[in-house]
Amino acid sequence: MPNGHRLFDDSNGPFHDIQQIAQAVSETGAFVGHRYFGVPTDRAGVFYRFDLRITDPARWRRDSGGRRLAIRLSVLPARIIGNVPRTLDFRCEVLIDDTPCCAGSASLVFLAPVLHGNYIRLSRGAALALVHRQELPRLPEAPAEPAAVGRRDPHNVVVGEPADAGAGRLAVQVRVPERHAVFPVATESHTPGLLLLEALRQTSLLAASRIRGLPAERSTLSSIQAHFRGYAEPDMPLRCTAVPGELGEDAAGRPFVPVTLTLSQQGRAVTEAATAVLQDF
Repeated sequence: MPNGHRLFDDSNGPFHDIQQIAQAVSETGAFVGHRYFGVPTDRAGVFYRFDLRITDPARWRRDSGGRRLAIRLSVLPARIIGNVPRTLDFRCEVLIDDTPCCAGSASLVFLAPVLHGNYIRLSRGAALALVHRQELPRLPEAPAEPAAVGRRDPHNVVVGEPADAGAGRLAVQVRVPERHAVFPVATESHTPGLLLLEALRQTSLLAASRIRGLPAERSTLSSIQAHFRGYAEPDMPLRCTAVPGELGEDAAGRPFVPVTLTLSQQGRAVTEAATAVLQDF
């Protein structure tokens, strides 16, 4: 388990972060494709789908004594052309001290240089085409309080103070730092995926707390399903809109809130996600 990590060990609540699993799979995915499936190294690996869910919340508690984390990956190649897969589908099982406690899946597509370049240009072109077509209300630029998004360090806050978006919705401005100890530097073509996942996490906690009353300091994401529809342009405003569902209980009676989220630029969705925020007893 992380010890002293600037982001994953910065929680102010009782649970470890599940984002570390998404990050580990992301870092491993392209390597697996290039090393074991013969994918040329000039092909960029782009994850377009993530699905993670905690199956044993007790093992994710910081006071559970868990020290050793292991991830078992199975990989299924797909869309094979000339014995080389175009995509890889991952299944993962996460164990803490040899106890299964999380499961998930992810899909990775490999793009040849020309295709990747076209993808970047089309993504940016679609965003630019909407700049002057839709005038959206401005959102607060001041960062949210760290405790309200499950963090202690203000430098790890990547969303602004929430605004009421009407119809039971909440919206925040996503803050893309120029420099950060953990988030990769935003390139000319896109905003880092880890930052987008963290924005989804923080917005989920804000929505569950502000609208459904779950205290952020006692809550965590117990699941996340994310579909990345395109690159988020780093030089354009990025907002996250959240719609919390009704308050419910899991099998053990713990309160939880499902949240539907959209990361968008000028009304164009770049990421769609569904999460569940679980409160500790």
